Amino acid sequence: AVPESPDSEWPEAWYMMEDGTYEDQKERNRLTPNKPASVEVLKDLGIAYWKMDAEKYSYPAKAIPWDPKDATDPKLKDIRDFRRCRMASC
Repeated sequence: AVPESPDSEWPEAWYMMEDGTYEDQKERNRLTPNKPASVEVLKDLGIAYWKMDAEKYSYPAKAIPWDPKDATDPKLKDIRDFRRCRMASC
């Protein structure tokens, strides 16, 4: 298994406004006052997070199904293998 990023490296997440109460769904639409979603809540929802080194490796455009021989990032390959992921969207 590839360990997930430490809690301190997870991106910021928050609870959103109810549907229909905002003008532009592309905006952040945070509650006022903001109500952050903790890493624990995200993990309880089944969300996993690994911080990747996007500067060190180049990632091909989506390939469906994903071909392991195209992997240049060993960490990404290990994550996909561990999760039995064979699609580019995994």
